[in-house]
Amino acid sequence: MRTEQRLKYNFVFANAAPQLGLNRTNQVVDLETGARNARLDALTNPIVVVRAALDPATKVSNLRRAGNLQLVDLTLKQGDTLTLGIDATSNLPASVSYVVGNGNVGDLTLTTKWVGWVPENGVQVPLGYNTTSDWRNIVQSKLYVDRNIVDAPIEEIVAPAAGGGRGGAGGGAAGGRGGQAAAPQATKVADHVWYMNGNTFFEFDDHLTMFETNRNDAALQAVLAVANSLVPGKRVTQVIMSHHHFDHSAGVRAAVAQVLTIIARRGNEGILREMTSRPATLFPDALGRNPQPLKFIPVDDHLKLKDGTNEVDIYHVIADNHMADAVLAHVPASSLLVEADLTTQNWDYQWWGGSFMDNIEHRKIKVVTNLAVHAQQPFPIAEVVAAIEKQVRGAQEMCARAAAAQFYQPGCPVQYTRTLPPATP
Repeated sequence: MRTEQRLKYNFVFANAAPQLGLNRTNQVVDLETGARNARLDALTNPIVVVRAALDPATKVSNLRRAGNLQLVDLTLKQGDTLTLGIDATSNLPASVSYVVGNGNVGDLTLTTKWVGWVPENGVQVPLGYNTTSDWRNIVQSKLYVDRNIVDAPIEEIVAPAAGGGRGGAGGGAAGGRGGQAAAPQATKVADHVWYMNGNTFFEFDDHLTMFETNRNDAALQAVLAVANSLVPGKRVTQVIMSHHHFDHSAGVRAAVAQVLTIIARRGNEGILREMTSRPATLFPDALGRNPQPLKFIPVDDHLKLKDGTNEVDIYHVIADNHMADAVLAHVPASSLLVEADLTTQNWDYQWWGGSFMDNIEHRKIKVVTNLAVHAQQPFPIAEVVAAIEKQVRGAQEMCARAAAAQFYQPGCPVQYTRTLPPATP
């Protein structure tokens, strides 16, 4: 099964490739031996799943009616289970559903529905694929077909790198890119503060507190193993979650399984309770193997963590159109700011660039060094601001190109609340 696709984000994003639709998500899948998630992606093609249903090796069971759909369960010879829906009026395939393991929400049911049927060389094929999940009925993907080709030569499609498939393991940082992930190493950045691969650790009298829940299962275990060895007799007992976006909350389930207390904006409590109460029985994760209740400490506008060893202020992030219910942390003694998604040095665009300094000025805090979740090292504030200004210009230039082409680009014009100095040659 070969599929040629391009992926474009329909929201403002910091990197050029997904913002401009430059990412190709081509798939070349062996339906007999390919990776499970990739094979399931391929089975969202109605011709492929109908042929799989007709395979003598497929077990067909539980024929039933749901409204105008006839539903039937399929168990393929590889052991995959799916539910195929047939429209009782047209007798055309209507939907296919299956379950994947997701690091954020456990067992996740994905349902692909087909629309816009047209004849092509004697075969009915759809022009639209809409995949939703049983997590808040969120649209997982939309695929619009430019052209269907049946029984005719097609251009060569390059196979992608190994891995992936829709709705799989979820977000989160798992180490280096490609090959064996590098073992995490902590760097002491101030008294009682360490930084490790984007995560920050604060030492208190009898425990450590970690900033960000962006690592699930094995990745969190590896980071905690290092963190729990930093100070004899002290272990991580709390995790500050910056905001609920899935690349930042990917470790919530794993953290709860470790009986860690989550500290986050009060407005995130509901979604966190949903995430941590979902089952993971078909694809057990850390929380599925060790169910634990969520322990939650809310942050309204400001929460101070202070004892004889350390003092850390947690503030609600204001004036940021990327994340409403977010927090940042500040260490007064060392003038450290710890944040997620306010900055990253290697972004192409900045759509909320004013928020970084707006928050610093609003809180009247002194910041010398920034510790960003999406960075790998500390940066002086002057370098952070310079990077933001460059990225704001990049977004402004993109908006200018879009306007010249009479093309609407979300995020334009860029809402930058600061005075942008002249660009340097």
